[in-house]
Amino acid sequence: MADTPGKTGTPLIEDVDEDSVTMSWTKPRDDGGDKVQSYVVEVREKGTNKWKPLNEKSPCRDTKFTGKIYRRCRNI
Repeated sequence: MADTPGKTGTPLIEDVDEDSVTMSWTKPRDDGGDKVQSYVVEVREKGTNKWKPLNEKSPCRDTKFTGKIYRRCRNI
């Protein structure tokens, strides 16, 4: 059984416009003993500590994400 992977590298915001963002990150240094299969990107609602997944139904298989964001969720 594999351990939990370490943290990814700090996300790099590559592009952002009114309703979408493109970002990338580096793989964790420690994969927990097994290849990381996917990533879920989360956003925090502005002014709160509440985080929600953006791509839970279709996680990223790579270290890059482009997706819609909403006005109330500007903290990635």
